[in-house]
Formats: sequence, C-alpha cells, structure tokens
Amino acid sequence: NGAGKTTTIRLLSTLLSPSWGEASVCGYSIYTHPREIRRAIGYMPDIFGVYDDMRVIEYLEFFAAAYRIDGPARRKVAEHSLDLVDLGVKRDELVTSLSRGMTQRLGLARVLLHDPQVLLLDEP
Repeated sequence: NGAGKTTTIRLLSTLLSPSWGEASVCGYSIYTHPREIRRAIGYMPDIFGVYDDMRVIEYLEFFAAAYRIDGPARRKVAEHSLDLVDLGVKRDELVTSLSRGMTQRLGLARVLLHDPQVLLLDEP
C-alpha cells in the first residue's frame, strides 16, 4: 500500500543503500558490515525466481552450495529445510510441478538453509 515495507526490507538486507539515516541488523551497521548482515539474514522477496527444471532437493542443494554449506552436509540441511516447511514428500519432484503455495514454501525452505538469525519476508 505504499507504506515503504519493501524499501525498508531492501535497506535492512543491504540490497539498497540509504540516502540518510542509520540502521543495523543483529548489531551490524548496514553501512560498515553488509557481509555480516547477509550471513545473518534470510531474505525472501515477494517475487523470487526458481529453477523449474531442477528437482526440489537439487534446488535446495544448489542454494546450500551458494551458502557455502559443505558438500556432505548439503543433503541433510536441504532435507531438514524441506521438513520445516512440510515439503519432504515433494523432494524428488520437479520445481515446475509445484503449486504457487508450494513454491512459496520452497522459497522459505531456501532462506532457512543457512539457519539465519533473522528472517525478512516481503509479503510471501
């Protein structure tokens, strides 16, 4: 409704630089510690891309690698995230076969992979 929720979330996630003011996340300044903030948060935008041609478990393992989760732990972490969002039974299905609601749950599983301290969810 134009209140600035998305802009605030983008500022806190360090995707947008403020023109003035100060903000911190988990004690880290958005100006001086953006890397630490990105490690501490799980950000889920209102619209996010998925790789339709991957199986659900492969999709999460791909992002676990991006979060630098060790190879042997990736499958375990991915399966745990699927269980948290109640998508374990869909693990071997193609992402493209998921309904909109299930795709959003998959997006939430993705942001939970690295066990963030803070979740920033933009109207999912």
